[in-house]
Amino acid sequence: MNLARTLLAPGLLALSAYGFADWELDSDASSVSFVSVKNAAVAESHYFTGLTGRVSKAGNATLALNMTAFETLIPIRNERMVEHLFESARFPLATFTVDVPIAELLKMKRGASAQRDLSGTLALHGATADLTATVIVTRVGRNAFAVASQRPVIVSAAQFNLAGGLETLREIAGLVSIAPSVPVSFSLVFRR
Repeated sequence: MNLARTLLAPGLLALSAYGFADWELDSDASSVSFVSVKNAAVAESHYFTGLTGRVSKAGNATLALNMTAFETLIPIRNERMVEHLFESARFPLATFTVDVPIAELLKMKRGASAQRDLSGTLALHGATADLTATVIVTRVGRNAFAVASQRPVIVSAAQFNLAGGLETLREIAGLVSIAPSVPVSFSLVFRR
């Protein structure tokens, strides 16, 4: 969710700095995932399947998550999250935007990696918040960069007006609790 944007921003940053063309997210080679915890003891991994992103030649990076395109491995839970948590009919996308300092990344040699703290803005469920992610940027080819979270980004339901939907999901599923914050991890590839 929010982490997804945070994770994608570094990749967008690195790619836009290289050359005159925009850099596009390779969605088949990229992933954004999060872990939810129910009943204070059961952790479950989920991932987004609808990712798009671009870094402009000016260094303006945007990552978008389709809020109907994710997988929890339980079809009814997917449907309930779309309807009650993300309210995807009203809020179909989550976006992360960041301006990236690309000059030093363009100097990287193929195979070289660098750690960066990237700060940007996540827009999710009608709310916005600034998020920072520590990422590893790797130049995997002349026209490709990989960006991965060094550690998960923590996203809070309350920060994005998701607490009410989370409570609805808890009631529908008959759970004692669902943790109100999730760790988000990502691995992104941008190509020119």
